[in-house]
Amino acid sequence: MRRADNELSKLADYIGAGRAITEDDVSALTPYIPEANIFKMVDAVAVGDGNTALTLMHTLLRDKKQDALGLINMVIRQFRLLIQARAHLDGGGSGGELACVLGASPYVAQNIQKQARNFQMPELSQIYHALHEMDLRIKTGRIQPELALDLFIVNLSR
Repeated sequence: MRRADNELSKLADYIGAGRAITEDDVSALTPYIPEANIFKMVDAVAVGDGNTALTLMHTLLRDKKQDALGLINMVIRQFRLLIQARAHLDGGGSGGELACVLGASPYVAQNIQKQARNFQMPELSQIYHALHEMDLRIKTGRIQPELALDLFIVNLSR
């Protein structure tokens, strides 16, 4: 609790009196955490925000512990969850049951549900097929993983 209080004090000193704290302010004072940015990147891909997704992807790839294949696997996982959520919702299932269906936390299920509502099942199937083709092209050496992910994100951007 002391550490959190200290960080909040630093943030308040940085901002000064009279204005609200923004996400950019928090980012400016918070150490880079790759795990959090992976989820932001995947969320950006899922909502078609190509600029954010590409920026986060390249930031993550500068971290020597991260590689393009790991990011691709996270994107594949996200779209698999979106397909499961869309099928559940199209079948008359409720959003309240979704966490159990997906085997995810309620917070994750709520985000997936919001994202799934932006797609119809044929579109999700097409995207998942494109991910499969991308994976095949990478594994047969026809394309580099980073380029494949760049192209996928650009093509999916809305």
